Amino acid sequence: MIRYSIIIPHFDSLDTLPRAIESVPERKDIEILVIDNSATHIAANLFAQRSNVHIHYSPYGKGAGAARNVGLQHARGQWLLMLDADDFFTPNAFDAMDKYANSNADIVFFCATSCDSDTMATADRMSDTNQLVNNYMRTNEETGLRYGWCSPCAKMIKHSMVEAHAIRFEETQVANDVLFSAQIGHRAKQIAATKEIIYCATVRQGSLTLTPTLNHLNERIAVFGRFNQYLSSQGIRAPRKSIMYYVYTIARNYGYGKAINALLTSMKSGNNPFYGITRWVNTVRNTR
Repeated sequence: MIRYSIIIPHFDSLDTLPRAIESVPERKDIEILVIDNSATHIAANLFAQRSNVHIHYSPYGKGAGAARNVGLQHARGQWLLMLDADDFFTPNAFDAMDKYANSNADIVFFCATSCDSDTMATADRMSDTNQLVNNYMRTNEETGLRYGWCSPCAKMIKHSMVEAHAIRFEETQVANDVLFSAQIGHRAKQIAATKEIIYCATVRQGSLTLTPTLNHLNERIAVFGRFNQYLSSQGIRAPRKSIMYYVYTIARNYGYGKAINALLTSMKSGNNPFYGITRWVNTVRNTR
């Protein structure tokens, strides 16, 4: 039986992909599914020395969401684990996860650390998500973990739950995981969490999170709108996502005309632009 299916979307990251794979032990109960969507495909036998690495392909230009969906088609494990090609698992990650292998929970949330991909210097990318775990451990209130953690990484996700509800990633260029995370958060009958650190998220110059193109900013606004609409359609009482940080970023980088157009487009699609209004002042201060 396969216990863990590790899904790694890959796009031109051959400098870091071996590091990601090496962070996963070679065990018979673990399969690593590398889904390549590079313009020039990597070789199917690139990691032939590893018995548990399987390379598949998704269409070029469709993004990480499409690659992850191909991974879901091939996954055989009891648990799904998402790993980005420039990130890696911590040395004791699978010892920590093995403690929850027989858990009744549909999602097990862990903590994560972060570092610069090149220098390994400590970074602060995961502090907000770790705080969600800390809050849950302190209060036992689940809303933050279920709907506030928009990445699928540093989570053990029950495969049977995902398949029972046909949950898939959006095939967008950015933020493909936001609605997926909301859906699994909603569908999970039971969740669990631990402060054990299993995942290291790296920071790289030129990454999508550090390169706010106009198309990417508009796409994030659209994704957040769909997230808010999903919560409303399911009657979920959880904080909605504000789009105004992205509208503000568009105004600052591309002009007020583009920002007004983005705002009006979002409103026409049914999104309320005033979500998170109490946090706007702090956001503006933090972005100066």
